[in-house]
Amino acid sequence: MIKKGFTFLEVMISIVMFGIGAIVCLDNYLINIRNSKVIKETQLAILLAERKVEEFKLNPEESKEGKGIFPAPYDNYQWELSFTEKVLGETEKLECELAYLEIFWEDGNIKMLVPVVKSNNEKK
Repeated sequence: MIKKGFTFLEVMISIVMFGIGAIVCLDNYLINIRNSKVIKETQLAILLAERKVEEFKLNPEESKEGKGIFPAPYDNYQWELSFTEKVLGETEKLECELAYLEIFWEDGNIKMLVPVVKSNNEKK
């Protein structure tokens, strides 16, 4: 009499193969979740930086070097503003400063270079 079915060894090999495949899929899933979190935080930081740049453009006299924290619910994001030396344009009618705006959060930071252009109406 011939018995039909799988042997214990065949069943164990198939379970091991399934386990390896499941581990690979789970690892890729966790990497994708982490990457999507990083992308979401970076996009939010860029939006907050653009918001801060627009605030500086609206009130250039109030934009001084400094540090700060964004209001809730973004209070885990911080900003820091610093300026370079003033640069005169070729026609010397425009004065330009370069501002570095850096946004910090728990897992990273970004830096933006922001040109601040002011007209120079003084005659030499």
